[in-house]
Amino acid sequence: MSWLLAGAVGLVAVALRAGPVLSGAGLTALYRYDSGVYFAAAVALHEGFVPYRDFLLLHPPGILLALAPFAALASSLGDQGAMVAARVSFMVLGGLTAALICPLLGSSGWVAALIGGLFYAGYGPAVYVERSTGLEALASFLTVAGLCLLMPGLRGRRRVGWLVAAGAMLGLTVTVKIWGVVTVLTVLVWLLVGRRVRAALWVGAGAAASSVLVLLPFFLVAPDAMWRMLVLDQVGRPRSGQTLVARMYDVVGLVELRTDQWTIALVAALAVLVAALVVALMDDLGRLACIGVAVGLLVLLNGPSWFRGYPVLIAPFLALGVGVASGVLREHLPRAGWIAVASGFLLATTAAGALQLRDDISQPFDGRELARIASERPGCVTVDDPSALIASGLLSRNLANGCPVVVDLSGYQYHVAEGGPVGTGNAAWQRFTLDYLGSGKSTLLLRSTIRGWLSADSLATIKSWPVIGRVSGANVREPVR
Repeated sequence: MSWLLAGAVGLVAVALRAGPVLSGAGLTALYRYDSGVYFAAAVALHEGFVPYRDFLLLHPPGILLALAPFAALASSLGDQGAMVAARVSFMVLGGLTAALICPLLGSSGWVAALIGGLFYAGYGPAVYVERSTGLEALASFLTVAGLCLLMPGLRGRRRVGWLVAAGAMLGLTVTVKIWGVVTVLTVLVWLLVGRRVRAALWVGAGAAASSVLVLLPFFLVAPDAMWRMLVLDQVGRPRSGQTLVARMYDVVGLVELRTDQWTIALVAALAVLVAALVVALMDDLGRLACIGVAVGLLVLLNGPSWFRGYPVLIAPFLALGVGVASGVLREHLPRAGWIAVASGFLLATTAAGALQLRDDISQPFDGRELARIASERPGCVTVDDPSALIASGLLSRNLANGCPVVVDLSGYQYHVAEGGPVGTGNAAWQRFTLDYLGSGKSTLLLRSTIRGWLSADSLATIKSWPVIGRVSGANVREPVR
């Protein structure tokens, strides 16, 4: 029954991620900018270009290794076909993460497992990032998988092997995104608070081993560049403009309701989550959930940058906390009481999931038209979004022709600091962008964000280049030096 329950939860999660995409702009549409960045970087690595040494990557290389099988498919399926395969796989990965929440909560009962699993399945930030290739989706899966390995190690006979394996899985989160350190520390603190010192040592050893195994080869190739991109460029980011209230809307998974009219919904959601976590403190696993949420929120809310998918850092712990609380209440309330509470949780998670049945950020893109234009003009095609190269099948052609490997044009503004870190005031980034776009035989600007960051002089230069075609409402231009 437990595995049937987990399977059902996983299917619900996959449906929430895939359904709106399939009924909307489709799997070939442009989704998140970052998802194209990571896939393009993985293809570049497959073709022999090393991140940090040969191109900018502002995150650890773990995501590139996870996408390596799909990057290898680009030669047979084409860039777009391989990207679609990767995108579908990450949706399934999100479903697997939700499903694995259920056995973690098995000791708290099937009601707890169902509510915790469904909470993750419909949690807004998780649905958002798990509709395509992304760091947070992979890190969240590794977190839950690591916890699934940890639990047998705390109560089984062959404890050391399970604990080291759990630590190794959790350590891989550090190789995906720097904030994986928070996940590892959360588990270690929980173990130490529970006076499981030996377990903490084995988990820590496994985490250190796996993270070093992945990171060290890249560090040895380009130590200075890797340190600067992963640490200095991230620390130097300016603080995003979102208010604390706006961030909290994302945290509770109600980004679709982020208006003054829905403040009561925000307050109610926060009250329910806080109450659930307080109740969860009565259970050992619940205390892990509370530590994870508290430490994660401390890092997230004080971090300089913010994107709506960031709260996925605490998503597994929130799901565990809500699930554990449901189990505790079932034990301590009369039958009518816990049925009412469980029904309320299920109703809330269903409503939150229903809010995700929209895919309003996908952008249809005619990759074939860009490919046609490029076929008539041999040479490099430069873009402000690598997803355009992927959708048109031009990414592999660019790499084969020795074109500049720029998979994250936006990211360079954090890397070139002259004149300020962001936007029109960054003279070094303005020059870099014009030099890159101007190096192609054809160029295409898709992102309004990039256009907003370009200075008036830079925009005037680009607009002076002749228009040679249009793709999905955007001009394809011929750079003139």
